[in-house]
Amino acid sequence: MRPGIVAHSEKIIVDRVILKSESDYVTDYGIGILTVKNESIIKETSALDVSYDYSMFGTQAKSTLIVAGGRLNLTDNVSLSTRILYNFMAGKAVLLI
Repeated sequence: MRPGIVAHSEKIIVDRVILKSESDYVTDYGIGILTVKNESIIKETSALDVSYDYSMFGTQAKSTLIVAGGRLNLTDNVSLSTRILYNFMAGKAVLLI
């Protein structure tokens, strides 16, 4: 896995059986480590499917706000500026202009 996993977004499937968080495995969302509590669940021939959402900047927040802007000085007293806000959420994205 990777750092910055969105809490409770993971889905762990072993041999077509969905594992349950806390009873079958625990996840450290900040550093991206999954620990299976009962290792006998996974066999040498097991098929594992792990899916999850993550935040681009490693935060546990449900969304990430990105701001970009620019400024053009036309004269000493006149300038043009713009800002773009991009709200990134797991599964959704909203562009605010």
